[in-house]
Amino acid sequence: MIAELLAQQQKALAKNKHAKELLSAYKAGLVGDDLATAKANAQRLMAKKQEELELVEELRQREEEAQQESQSKLTEKEKEYLQWRRSQGLDR
Repeated sequence: MIAELLAQQQKALAKNKHAKELLSAYKAGLVGDDLATAKANAQRLMAKKQEELELVEELRQREEEAQQESQSKLTEKEKEYLQWRRSQGLDR
């Protein structure tokens, strides 16, 4: 589910990025070979990409923590079950 959301997010970001770049260039009346504009756009895009990477890493960490928590709960349930079996005299 998280992977699907990330894929959808990436598609939406790609579409939005292109549209925003075109709109910015149109509003500013800039030509694509303007070095200062190109540099500013590159820095802006790099900052956005870094933010995206940080969000993806946070999602991965959360997913990993959730899996670990789920596994520890399962282990606790297994221990409880084994204790119950011993208390019932089922395991000797």
